[in-house]
Amino acid sequence: EVIDDTVKLVAELLGEAAFPEAIVVRERNRAAAALQEALTRPEVIASRTLTAALYAGHPYGQLPTPESLAALTRADLIDFFRRHYTRATMHVTIVGDIDRPSAERLVAQLAAALPAGAPLPPPPSVPARKAAPLPIAIEHPSAQTHWAVGMPLITRDDPDYFALLVGNWIFGGGGFNSRLMREVREARGYAYSVFSSLEPLALPGPWTIVLQTRGRHAEAAREVVATTLKQFLAEGPSEDELVLAKRALA
Repeated sequence: EVIDDTVKLVAELLGEAAFPEAIVVRERNRAAAALQEALTRPEVIASRTLTAALYAGHPYGQLPTPESLAALTRADLIDFFRRHYTRATMHVTIVGDIDRPSAERLVAQLAAALPAGAPLPPPPSVPARKAAPLPIAIEHPSAQTHWAVGMPLITRDDPDYFALLVGNWIFGGGGFNSRLMREVREARGYAYSVFSSLEPLALPGPWTIVLQTRGRHAEAAREVVATTLKQFLAEGPSEDELVLAKRALA
């Protein structure tokens, strides 16, 4: 009974989505206030600037702004919903104690609440990487320098995903076990926080290195990061690092 009632409720939400004006205004104002606060933080500014630079001219680089939020209307939401929430774009994942005939009935009930629609066009390709890095410096009254570097790298279905996942964990994604943390923070005390992250997307998602340090250490810390990366690319991980990373990720 619980699952039947739940499916009925979800189907009703999908088929009769109303987007009341008062709630649209409330949530738009809430989002705008959160964004205004976030835009005072240097780490947010650095991350957004890097994303916009990596994906200039591409949907991945289109980030919300106070102006874009202010311009968003109820009609925009309804138009987006009608174009994107259709049977043609629908995917349903079901996990639990249910047999296939029951699952098919559940999906059919949800699908019936949606219009047929049409497949969406594929997204545009990610711009080709430039041959040389393009530095961007932004003045900020923070006592810390926030530094970020990255490039579009990997899709979700890349055959090298797991190798890169393990490699990134060893290099900068494994917290205090990572080379970046050992070289930049523990060995030299240049930073409280330094890490690398891998974000596979439908199109090549970003691989980034993020560093937070005192202004006077910024250049020295950047050089240590560059040297550590160069050495890692040239030599790869040690056997001990590889074993630890695979055990930790598993």
